[in-house]
Amino acid sequence: MRVFIAVLVLIFSLQSWTKADDISDFEIEGMSIGDSLLDYYTKNEIESKKVDYYKDNTFSSINIYNDDLIINLKIYEQVVVGFKSNDKNYTLAAISGILVLDIDDCFNRIKLITKEISNIFPNAKPTNEKNLQVTFGKHTYNKFELNDGDNVKVSCVDYDSTNEYPDHLRIAINKGDYQDWLNEKAYK
Repeated sequence: MRVFIAVLVLIFSLQSWTKADDISDFEIEGMSIGDSLLDYYTKNEIESKKVDYYKDNTFSSINIYNDDLIINLKIYEQVVVGFKSNDKNYTLAAISGILVLDIDDCFNRIKLITKEISNIFPNAKPTNEKNLQVTFGKHTYNKFELNDGDNVKVSCVDYDSTNEYPDHLRIAINKGDYQDWLNEKAYK
C-alpha cells in the first residue's frame, strides 16, 4: 500500500511541472538543475558521499537515501545527483529520483508518467527504447529530448537475478552535457 500511495503522490507531483519552460524549472525532492549542492551539504559532506562507479571523472555523483538526516525525501527512496567534478559550487547537472517497485508495477506506472511528461513537453522529441539489454539486466525507458540537448527520462530497471539491487522506477532530468558524458565517456 505504501508503494501505491507513493506512486500516486509521484504522479500528482508531476502536475507542478506543467508550467515549466525548461529543465531547470523541474524539481525532484526540492532540487533543480542549476542548484548548488552546497545549499544542502558542506563541501566535506559532499566529498565524503561521492560515489565512484565511472571510468571517467568529468562528472561525479552522490546518492541521497530516505534515511538522510539533512534532506528529507518525501516521494523517492533514493535520489542521485550529478555535478562536474571540478565545479567548486557543485552545480547540479543531473537529478534522478528512484522508487523501488515490482517490475510489472513499474511498467504500468511508466505509461502514466510518460503520458504526463508528453503533455508537459508536447514539442519534445520522444525516444522509446524497449528492453535495452545492459550488463546488469534490462533497462526500459522513455526519453524526452529538448531543443537544447537536455532531457527527461522515465525508466524501469529490471535487474537480473545475480544483482543485489532491487528493480525500480527512475525519473531523471539531465543537462545535455551530462547526458553526452554518460553516453560517451562515463563507462568506457
